[in-house]
Amino acid sequence: MYITADGGDEYMMEVIKTVDAGTSVGSTDVLKAGQIYTETPDGRMRLMDYFNNVEKEISDEVANRKADIASVRAQMARDFAFNAAARAKLHRDMLHKMAINAKIARRNLDRAMRRTQLKFAHFAHLNNRRNKRNLARDKRTLHYVARDKRQAQKHLQLAVSAGQ
Repeated sequence: MYITADGGDEYMMEVIKTVDAGTSVGSTDVLKAGQIYTETPDGRMRLMDYFNNVEKEISDEVANRKADIASVRAQMARDFAFNAAARAKLHRDMLHKMAINAKIARRNLDRAMRRTQLKFAHFAHLNNRRNKRNLARDKRTLHYVARDKRQAQKHLQLAVSAGQ
């Protein structure tokens, strides 16, 4: 059985001795064969069966790759959810630990401030007592100085009047 194909979209340009002859349509006769058997990498078999097998393997590989990608994405989603839960738990535990440490630090600060205030109060009391005693001593000293000054003035007046 023969078939003739007139080259519908096939145009050929013919150039004869550097002169443009225009376009022409090529015509080819093809022998049609029902089944072609040949040697393939899988052995001797029908060519269409081999091509169908190759296409099936390609589609299986594409499907497997898509399934692998979907599996990896699902695993990533599970890991993301697991990591988010772990981060939330870690955050909660960290805030709890920070609250405990803040309470301990506050208690220690209050204790240290109380001790410091007691020391300041003690030394303020000592300084007040010292100052009070110093003021009393200064008052007594000024009293003695004034008395001695009066006595010295009196003695001076007596000496002056005795000398005259």
